[in-house]
Amino acid sequence: MTSSKLDVSFQLAYSYEEDYLNVHVGGVSSVEVVVGYVEAVYQECHDRGVKKVLIREELKGSLSMGMIFDAISEVSRSLHSPLKKIAWVDMLMRDAKKLDFAQTMARSRGIPINFFTSVSDAKTWLSSAQNPY
Repeated sequence: MTSSKLDVSFQLAYSYEEDYLNVHVGGVSSVEVVVGYVEAVYQECHDRGVKKVLIREELKGSLSMGMIFDAISEVSRSLHSPLKKIAWVDMLMRDAKKLDFAQTMARSRGIPINFFTSVSDAKTWLSSAQNPY
């Protein structure tokens, strides 16, 4: 009998900007990977006292709407974020409807997130006094 272990591997690269953490995420998309990298980013922000983060996600593959629901539900249940602003950019420019769904769902659970199609727009928003929503 064989058993398989879920591969939740991902790569994170951090750089510290003037007033936020800049994160690049690579790997293969799955609920476990998304939850895992979000936990790692939250922990890094907590450890460093960072209140704003730019996440540049470059994961291969795509999550279904149900998987997006599962990932955001898990993150919102298990993590109490110190973050005031999260700017998230899908570097592979996938389905806009899924991004809108994810943003709406995350915000309804108190996650201060905005989704962007460009890194420059995300950086501008992070540096502004504009509210998270």
